[in-house]
Amino acid sequence: MKFKKNIIVIIPALAKNRYSSSGDLHQWGGSTLLEWKISQAKKLKYIKDIYVATPDEVIKKICKKLNVKIYSRYSKDSLRTFHQKISKKFIQNYLLHLYPTSPFLSPNLINKTLITFEKHKNKFDSLCTVQKKNDYFFYNKNSINFNFKKNSISRANIDYLTQISNGMFLVDARTCFEKKNIIGNKPYFYEIDWMSSLEINSLKDIKIYNFLINHYFEKNS
Repeated sequence: MKFKKNIIVIIPALAKNRYSSSGDLHQWGGSTLLEWKISQAKKLKYIKDIYVATPDEVIKKICKKLNVKIYSRYSKDSLRTFHQKISKKFIQNYLLHLYPTSPFLSPNLINKTLITFEKHKNKFDSLCTVQKKNDYFFYNKNSINFNFKKNSISRANIDYLTQISNGMFLVDARTCFEKKNIIGNKPYFYEIDWMSSLEINSLKDIKIYNFLINHYFEKNS
């Protein structure tokens, strides 16, 4: 399959972050979260190149050993400044942002999202993985998707809300540059399963999710 533009994988990575003093170099599945994500990215079918975006020298050394290109990110840049700078560098391409903190988003699933996006490329400028939730949601003590002041309502009759999964974002680089956001003006919401949507936000998550690694390999063998 040939895409309208080349796809460049961007893997943001830090040697220290809010969930671990080891950051994306935290041990995972016999390697690290970063190496796991790079391995997944190398199995993708429709991409032109892979870049790890980082300000950290220790990560840059690992990338050189793994023969992965490096985008030197300025550590003090805000998120939107980072998005604008990297989209300017690859302005003629699609950017596929993949995150080490979503280890169960498999290459097979990512390939399927890319194929789906290509089929609808004239209608959308970006793609986000999502999950649909039919649960009782409140914001500032006000119900969002049901009326709690009326009689009890079954969960089956509650309106679905769409929750973005932070595992991957595909965006036209020009759109990203202009908007300073990896979610475009016309995003395609690609629904994924629960396990694929899991995101590591704490050390507790890492310990719990480790029990799912064997199931991940069985599912994607």
